[in-house]
Amino acid sequence: MRDSQLYIIEELLSQLKSAREQKGWSQKELSTRAGVPQSHISKIENQSVDLRLSSFSAIVLALDLEVFLVPKSAVTTIQSVVQQFASPVNLQVKKELYKLSQEIDKLQLKFGKEQTQSIDLHFGIISKRIHLLNIDSSDLRRIRTSVKAVLRSHDVNRLSRLEHRLAALSESLKLPGNSDRYINHPQPRYQLSEYDDESH
Repeated sequence: MRDSQLYIIEELLSQLKSAREQKGWSQKELSTRAGVPQSHISKIENQSVDLRLSSFSAIVLALDLEVFLVPKSAVTTIQSVVQQFASPVNLQVKKELYKLSQEIDKLQLKFGKEQTQSIDLHFGIISKRIHLLNIDSSDLRRIRTSVKAVLRSHDVNRLSRLEHRLAALSESLKLPGNSDRYINHPQPRYQLSEYDDESH
């Protein structure tokens, strides 16, 4: 296979992984939504397996993406348009959401799905609505810090408090009496350094 063909394939796989992370989804959640085994998604993202068209189509649809062919001369223009939909604020929020999803996965492994079912439910609501909002990423970061505290303490009672925090956040994203409408929060300012320290 020519180098140019390999580059195109690698770029596609990289964009699929990036799209998943920007939505704040774990490989497990994408697997459920796309109907593709998590192990296969892992191999696809690690570029250790040939990507079948059927799997590619299922993953693309689950990520709410579209695939189309364009002339080379139009690529630069199209890339510029696409980048307009990925503002720095949204990308930072999605990055924080992805980090939170990883910690919640650890929570499920530690305490079991039954005890963390409600937490997972509220997190699912938040992750589905996040793309419609200019939410402050500090809210997500504070919750992630709380999840880490629960993991360190081994205290089951803290799960209830964590559940209430997630429930409050998911409810704040919804206007009273109408689950189909959303609050649009003021857009905050961010510093790139706030993601430099993975311990936060």
